Amino acid sequence: MNITFSFTTRLTMIAIISFLIFFIASLMVVYELGKKRGIKIASENNIKISTKAKPEKSSNQRYDGEK
Repeated sequence: MNITFSFTTRLTMIAIISFLIFFIASLMVVYELGKKRGIKIASENNIKISTKAKPEKSSNQRYDGEK
């Protein structure tokens, strides 16, 4: 059973497969770059949140409710 394709069909199949490989590779690269950027932004936000935390009160300070 011989399956033969014309030159145009083979060229079209190669072009479609090449485009799909390029597209999938591009998606993977963009995903990895976005993931790194997201981790960086999340860690920066975490630092900002932790610096705005409530000030620590020492044990000898009185709280408003303990007057």
